Amino acid sequence: MQNITIIDKIKKIEYSILSDTILKLEKSLEAEGSNLNAIEITNEQLKELNKFKENISKIKEIVTLHESDGLKEWNLDSNFTNVKMAKLKIGQEEFECASYGKALAILSAWLVKDNRKKFEEIIKNRNSVFKEDANAFRASVKIEGTNIYVNTSMNSNNLVKIMKDIINSYGLTRDVKIIIA
Repeated sequence: MQNITIIDKIKKIEYSILSDTILKLEKSLEAEGSNLNAIEITNEQLKELNKFKENISKIKEIVTLHESDGLKEWNLDSNFTNVKMAKLKIGQEEFECASYGKALAILSAWLVKDNRKKFEEIIKNRNSVFKEDANAFRASVKIEGTNIYVNTSMNSNNLVKIMKDIINSYGLTRDVKIIIA
């Protein structure tokens, strides 16, 4: 069985859409009785091609292959619905975690170790996500090295959004990525 990567799928989609666009151009030119060797592209067709190229570039930026073990790295701007997580990567450090809630707890613990006061200042107004009472949430994970619990009873995209908000508030300059299985 052939292992098809996301990059292969993107290339296939890119080729398919480009072929489709060229076919439309050819049919349009044939209908007008034009010579196919002297193809002229309308502004609308050019805009469509440029928009397509931008979308493909964005997809390629979001998805990069993780060289060491065949896993894929996704930045936090991706959609994580129905995506199985394997690791959290902060800079060059990787942390094993199979859930987005655990990833939020790991990120929080990492930030606590880096600058506890700054982290506590950031989370003080986020009572719906962070509390000192283990029973305050339907599901929670304790942040290592603290008596603070993080609410994990949210979907993956909401948990990743909270991670992004905390990273931005903290001013973290290291690259944070989700490595998916």
